[in-house]
Formats: sequence, C-alpha cells, structure tokens
Amino acid sequence: MKKKSTPLLLLLSLIAAPILACSVPQMVTPIPATATPPHPTPTPELPAATPEPPTPEPPTSTPKPPAPTAEPEPASTRIQFEPGATSAAVSGSIEQNGVERYVLRASAGQMMDVSITSLNSDVLIDVWGADGTVLKRHADGRAYWRGELPSTQDYFIEAVSVGDETDYTLTVIIRARIQFEPGATSATVTGHIGQNDIHHYVLRASAGQTMEVIITSPNNDVLLTVWGADGVPLKRYVDGSPVWRGELPSTQDYFIDAVSVGEETDYELTVMISALESEPTRIQFEPGATSATIEGRLEQPGDSDRYVLRAMRGQRMVVQVTSAEWAVGIEVEGEDGSFWSVPFVESALTIEELPATQDYVITLTTAATAGATNYTMSVSISPP
Repeated sequence: MKKKSTPLLLLLSLIAAPILACSVPQMVTPIPATATPPHPTPTPELPAATPEPPTPEPPTSTPKPPAPTAEPEPASTRIQFEPGATSAAVSGSIEQNGVERYVLRASAGQMMDVSITSLNSDVLIDVWGADGTVLKRHADGRAYWRGELPSTQDYFIEAVSVGDETDYTLTVIIRARIQFEPGATSATVTGHIGQNDIHHYVLRASAGQTMEVIITSPNNDVLLTVWGADGVPLKRYVDGSPVWRGELPSTQDYFIDAVSVGEETDYELTVMISALESEPTRIQFEPGATSATIEGRLEQPGDSDRYVLRAMRGQRMVVQVTSAEWAVGIEVEGEDGSFWSVPFVESALTIEELPATQDYVITLTTAATAGATNYTMSVSISPP
C-alpha cells in the first residue's frame, strides 16, 4: 500500500521558499545614478552659420581726369651789378606772349629805374617786391618805371611780351643817394667808371637853394647831366662842361649822372647846396597833447613851407594835409638822412616806427604847375 506524502511535501515547500528567497543574492547589477544611459540621445549640433554674403563694392566710377597742372613759374635770373656800378643791362629773346623773369636785391629808400626796349615796343614790364608789394603792372602799357623802394628785399621784374617773338634789352638803374653830414652844405663821392659808362646819383634839395655840381677826372672826360624828378632838365653832358650851378626850381629829388665819354677812369663828384634862408618853424605840442594843427599858405608853383619837431625812436608819426585849391606834397626827413614822401594825390603820410630820437623836418610843397593854396596840417605823434 502506497503512502500518501503530498500534503507534507507541500507544507515543506511552502516553508522553504521564503528562506531561499532571503539567502540567495539577486544577480542584478545596479546602474549608477550618474552613469551615461546605455543609449544616450546625441545632442544635436547647431547648423553651421551661413556666412553673410559679402557687401558688394560700389561699381567703380569712371576715373576723374587729373587736375590741370598749374603753369610752372618762370625761372628767375639774378641781375648783378659790377663793382661800383649803379646800373646793369641784360638782353634776351622772348617768344610770342612769353614771360621772362629777373630778380635783384635793393635797399629801402633807394631810387630804382627800370626800362625795357624792343623792336616794336611790345615788351612791357611788371615790378613787385618779394613781400608781394606791386610797384608796376604791364597792363598800364608802359615799358618804364621809376620809384623809391619801400623796403630792403628782393625785387622781381618780368619782361612780358604782348606781341610776336622779339629781342629786348632790360636796363635797371639804382641811384646812389648823396647824403650830407648833419650841418654840412656839401658832399663828395668818388668812383671808377668804365669806358662810355654812366654812374647815377640822386639827392634831395629844396626850392630856392643854390646847387653847384663839379666833377673832375684825369682827362676831363667824365661829364655831367642834371635834372629834377619832375623831368625838367637843368644840364646835359653834351654841352661838354664838368660844372653846373643854378637855383633849384622846386623841392624834390635831383638826379645827377656822371657820364664817361672816354676811357675807363677815376672821378670825383662834389655837390654844394646853399643853406636855406630861413630855419624851419618848430612845432610845439600843448602839455599832454599828442598832436598839433597848423594853418598856412603856399604862394606860388613849387613853393614850400618847412616845419620841424622832435620825436623819439619807435614812435609813430602821422602828417595829414588838407587844401582847397591845389594838392600839397608831404615829405619828412630825419637828421640821420632818413626820408619819406607821398605823391601829391595823397593827403597823409604815416611813419609806423621812427628810426631814431632826433629832429624831423616836414616839408609841404605845391606842384610846379599849381597856384597859390591855403592848407591845414595836422601832425600827431603816438607812443610806439
């Protein structure tokens, strides 16, 4: 007979099952919290930036034509005087409507004459200083200029053709000014002159003075020409005499030429001028005043009145003259020989800075063609 064991076995299995479950370890590998998931989702890459299309350059413009090149300045030929000479001449050829430029050095107060000659008189001149002061323009149609130079500097002279190609000769004269020592009534200069050459001088003198000019040379072949700045001739060398004496007709510059009519030689030129009959009238300012006014009358053509006043170096002097009938010329001269003047058409003379402490003589003159006239003169002296 077979035993019945099923209930007992069943009971034992039910008891053993939880025990086994607790004693047998589970073979499960834990996943660390920080571990990468077995199949990570890849981070999508950003699409590469699409480069911006380059800014299109503006279309190349049609190149502008180059600016016109200015006409080059003509080269300047320097004029040099021979030792002891008072003039120089240069000759050249100039094309139609051409320009030739020259330059020379000269001093303030010197008297300069410039003339140019050509076959048809169709070459004219411009004259100006390095400081830009224009002394003459060729548009005036003249081939000649004379004047007192305003400052010490280079002066430019242009020969300007207004016609066809031609030859020309340019002559420049700078006159040596004869100065008398203070209180003296004569002066002597010596020179050495070439064959058939001319030396040029200038001096200031007043109406009514008597002037005597004598020139001596070993063979008596250096003669004299004398005339006034107004163009009136007093003596011509062709008379053959080395001496001239006469009363001066007006207050102005007088020109004296020593003219050689023989071989190269030495000479001595003496000028004597008589003292004026009357001393100039002294101008006195009222206490504390810086100006004075004077009334006067000039009786006849070329007549002059003279005044004198003391002024200091560096002061500014202004002389103004008004007249109803005729224009009056104004001149100022210092004891040291310094000199200033204005044309008859101007009514005022200004000296910005007086060169020395000394007496200054003011001369008022009517033109040789004028008549009697009344005038009022105002003189002012201001601090430098």
